[in-house]
Amino acid sequence: MDIQIDRTRSEPDRPISISSIARPLELAPAEARSLAPISWKGVLAGVLVALLTHLTLISLGIALGGSSLRAIIEGSAPLASMGASSAFWLILSVTLSLYMGSYVGARLSGAISARVGQLQGVVISALFFGLTLIQIGSTLGLVSRSLGEIGKSPMVQDAIRSSLGKNPLKSLPIKTIGETTVSVVSTGGWTLFSGLILGTLFSFMGGGAGVSAHFDRSSSFKNSPRKETKSAA
Repeated sequence: MDIQIDRTRSEPDRPISISSIARPLELAPAEARSLAPISWKGVLAGVLVALLTHLTLISLGIALGGSSLRAIIEGSAPLASMGASSAFWLILSVTLSLYMGSYVGARLSGAISARVGQLQGVVISALFFGLTLIQIGSTLGLVSRSLGEIGKSPMVQDAIRSSLGKNPLKSLPIKTIGETTVSVVSTGGWTLFSGLILGTLFSFMGGGAGVSAHFDRSSSFKNSPRKETKSAA
């Protein structure tokens, strides 16, 4: 027995639109943000903002430290207090600068996820510390070369010989100089270590905060009611 299919009662073909074909290929906003790479323009902007903020805070610290230096010269304040305050201000300036730079860099990067923003903050901190260490190394090299040239001067050598006298080795407080050198090196090492750890951590946090602020502002702008203007007839 043959079974015949009545094709006249079948549903009519629905028109296929381009949007219906492309819709399955579109990604959700959260998935698209997770696949977005690091924005190098955001990294560059973050490094520049971090350097500018760091330079501003260092200048402020030098201006504020002038009164402390005057008190140390006059003998009313110990030298160790200036070293501790300088280390504290250096760490504070580094952390604030990297947080601000990573925050601005994430805000300018567009649609990226919080994880990408945090990793972008780590990249900003690496470039910041690299440029800072290169600058410090070049400055120390310039100072050492200048001191070497000054030390070769006959007038300076004669002044050193006359001040030390006939027994230069016995007149030098070697133990005091050694203890001071060890203290300075130890304080500098701990300051550098603390600045690296805290600066990277705050840069990581600043990148995530910048991404959150970017999308909070975008969502609030989309959800805000728009006023419809009617044209006069």
